[in-house]
Amino acid sequence: MGCETEARITSVERIFEMASEEKEAAEINEDYRPPENWPSDGKLTIKKLSMRYRQNLDLVLRDVR
Repeated sequence: MGCETEARITSVERIFEMASEEKEAAEINEDYRPPENWPSDGKLTIKKLSMRYRQNLDLVLRDVR
């Protein structure tokens, strides 16, 4: 009984933890969309791109060139 009670309390704690986390970004952010004719010449230039899955997590891409 004690183990089952602990498991139920832990599951409630996890739900509260997940509910308080920041939500993922929208799939499409209209404020940062490229122009309709982009790319116009069929190439991209990437300079020092760094990305992470979410704020406060380590970078998963570092200075991609």
